[in-house]
Amino acid sequence: VCSMVRVPTPEQEDAKRPHREREHLVQEKLRIENRIEALLFTQGIRKRPSLRSWERDMAELRTGDGRAVPPLLRAELDRLRRRLVLALELIRELE
Repeated sequence: VCSMVRVPTPEQEDAKRPHREREHLVQEKLRIENRIEALLFTQGIRKRPSLRSWERDMAELRTGDGRAVPPLLRAELDRLRRRLVLALELIRELE
């Protein structure tokens, strides 16, 4: 059994690039959001801070036993937040 395969032109292939990039960025956004939630959950925190009021929300967060979020964890969460904001900006740019 043989079937014909239509090879897309370079222009057609290039036209697919924005969609593929957006799809990749949406997956990255989801991975970052899940990582943030998982890190918080390990400390007994079930609510993710809002991106709009991140600093205030992070200052108010307490672990399951009432302590403040450890400084190295907070630094990692801040880096993840910056990556998430960048991914959101890039998604908006593609749309």
